[in-house]
Amino acid sequence: MSEDQSFEDAYTIPDLTEMDRLKWFAGLQLLFFIGSPFAGGFHNELWSMLDSALLVISFGITGLVIVLPTQKYKKRAFYIAVVFYVLAVIDIAINILLTGWVGWAKFTD
Repeated sequence: MSEDQSFEDAYTIPDLTEMDRLKWFAGLQLLFFIGSPFAGGFHNELWSMLDSALLVISFGITGLVIVLPTQKYKKRAFYIAVVFYVLAVIDIAINILLTGWVGWAKFTD
């Protein structure tokens, strides 16, 4: 580090654009969407497919953020997408708990 360069200048985090943030959020959604069948233990029941449905809704709303005309609507759509995403993650956690409880019960009988 040169003498004319301050410590803060050397270690600044580059600003992310709105599109970069959307790409990261879509990547997180995709990661959890790929992992959601594992969380449900591959049971094709309603309670184990709710997380996938919530993630698909979150994908769709995130896609709207790109095409909405005003920043106010974009921000509102993004927050709604985040709410659906958080609900899906909570449902995935519940599925993991239920699958573990139900799954281990089969082996202990």
